[in-house]
Amino acid sequence: MNLEEKTLSSQELYKSKSYSFTVDKVQVPDGCERIREVFHHPGAVAVLAINNKHQAAIVRQYRYPVKQVLTEIPAGKTDKDPNETILQAAQRELREETGCTAEVFEHLGDILTSPGVMTEVIHLFFAKGLKTGRQDLDEDEFLEDGWMDIEELRAGIASGEIQDAKTIIAVHLATLKGLI
Repeated sequence: MNLEEKTLSSQELYKSKSYSFTVDKVQVPDGCERIREVFHHPGAVAVLAINNKHQAAIVRQYRYPVKQVLTEIPAGKTDKDPNETILQAAQRELREETGCTAEVFEHLGDILTSPGVMTEVIHLFFAKGLKTGRQDLDEDEFLEDGWMDIEELRAGIASGEIQDAKTIIAVHLATLKGLI
């Protein structure tokens, strides 16, 4: 059975510098027409960076949609520079949010955060061989950076204290690949 849906029409209801929202009319496999609401996201990168003390670089920041301060790995959107590769975006975000640079970056994989309604793809990276420096936050970015022992990070994930999906998945993938 062909499971693909054919787009019949698309109406953009909102557009900002980074995002847009459309309401699309589609034809589903049985021939019926349905409505799909789609939030278009430019994509993102996230970096699980581990220092020589077996600690992960973490950031704590307030996330308005969920009204909580979350503990996360460094991350950011990929739309800052159209000529930037995803690796360069990951290097930039790690440097901006933590001040760190890394000798080694390894691509862990890509995740679809909410494919039923959103186009966002997050490219996950593992980094090691860290050198510390100074944060260089964007003007609208407010966060605290720090370090968390990898076992403490795992415990926070297991207890539900750490709820950020990209962080949970990056730790899991790095564990499965034997990197941590």
